[in-house]
Amino acid sequence: MDPTDPLFSSLPAEVLLQIAKQVSGLPSFRNLDKASPTISSLFDEFGPEIVESLISTNLPAQVQSLIRTIVLIRSNLTLTRSLDEFSRAYLKRDGYCEKFPQALKLVLCIRRVHPSLDDSFKVCEGCKEAFPPVGISQDTPSGILRNVLDSACQNQNLTDELLQSCLDRCVNSKPLQLGPKFRYIARPNFGRAPQRRPVGKPFTPESSGPFSWTERQRTSRHFWRVQLFFYLKLSSRDLHWPLKDLVRLDSLDIFSFWELSGTHGRFNEQLGTIVVCSKRYFPLLQQNYPKSCPLIRSFA
Repeated sequence: MDPTDPLFSSLPAEVLLQIAKQVSGLPSFRNLDKASPTISSLFDEFGPEIVESLISTNLPAQVQSLIRTIVLIRSNLTLTRSLDEFSRAYLKRDGYCEKFPQALKLVLCIRRVHPSLDDSFKVCEGCKEAFPPVGISQDTPSGILRNVLDSACQNQNLTDELLQSCLDRCVNSKPLQLGPKFRYIARPNFGRAPQRRPVGKPFTPESSGPFSWTERQRTSRHFWRVQLFFYLKLSSRDLHWPLKDLVRLDSLDIFSFWELSGTHGRFNEQLGTIVVCSKRYFPLLQQNYPKSCPLIRSFA
């Protein structure tokens, strides 16, 4: 049904709410919100319920946790007393329990799963106590939630741009393939080693085809992490933290910030790629962020 059709607006609010909650994702709902005044009014009243439903059914658990934390930061509802407490409560939940996996015996605990999800993984008692459920408050202003919709659409565009850019660079890299005469040579005290500057023959990479769901989700997840970091910095004046923690937060770059959650080298490499891409597509960032946002000031 066309959302601009008068018959659409005549449907009962209960039916419209169910339609809104079954949309395929946040970017799609953003388009519906822009196209239909009826849906826009419905979102003003039931925005938290709609967003919670959309992210619970369409996004991986890690991204759900990031979005909920961003909403809490924007609403000034994190209720933490220090940077370390914030890291324990919100950053470290974005990962696996220390018991997952445990040697060869797989322990099914994944602490980032939201309790409302019907997931095959179960949260252990220790993680239940350390990581209470994070949800979107019913009092969250619709303006903050619409910003989440805008960010989701922006992330989708940037994800496609980044993956396509990386693929194009790979295809156009003009690599050389080792020829049949390649050999290892013996060097004193080094054992067998590859010969220096081996002769190669031109090799043309082939396109890998459409991007996989996993590639898209991993890329999008880091864009949400970038936004969480910068929104926390933007809201620092509203945080009731000791002065030393506020100074420390101001001095952190995005890599040292996420190291508070116990990240590893592969995580930092992925995040670095996202940061470089964000700088490259800075004009797109300007569409959805205020000029006062540190994200804009950093990439300008």
